[in-house]
Amino acid sequence: MTTPFTTPTVWLAHPGNHASRSLLERIAPFAEGHDLQELNGTGPSRLLHDVGQHATAWMVVYHNEDQVAVWQDLARQCREINDCFRCLVIGAPGTEGWPEDSLFLPAAALSTTIIDRLRVESHALRMTSTRRRHIARLMGQRP
Repeated sequence: MTTPFTTPTVWLAHPGNHASRSLLERIAPFAEGHDLQELNGTGPSRLLHDVGQHATAWMVVYHNEDQVAVWQDLARQCREINDCFRCLVIGAPGTEGWPEDSLFLPAAALSTTIIDRLRVESHALRMTSTRRRHIARLMGQRP
């Protein structure tokens, strides 16, 4: 199946509403942003569907001991659906439990650092995704 959306999708799990909205507004020029709070009541199916429909997808998680197991499980499910899915974890004490290729930033990371990292890594993932689809087309396979 051809992935219909090439603009990266970013799902943000942030403890503060104001900071969350600010980050989502600031990533709008290069990615489609969503707040993980939107999933309340609907379950993870909306997130999994969205991740499966985009060539590249992100989950940005501010490490919270109360919900870390939930985010890790959700991230693993997303990774199974989309090879170009990545997690950006902010403030995690270690890498244990997160999917392979997850990125980590310290808790004191500035929002500009987070946005810059997302932009650069999204560009690299987009190139990887395009290359994979192109190779699959050349080999006569479905991307």
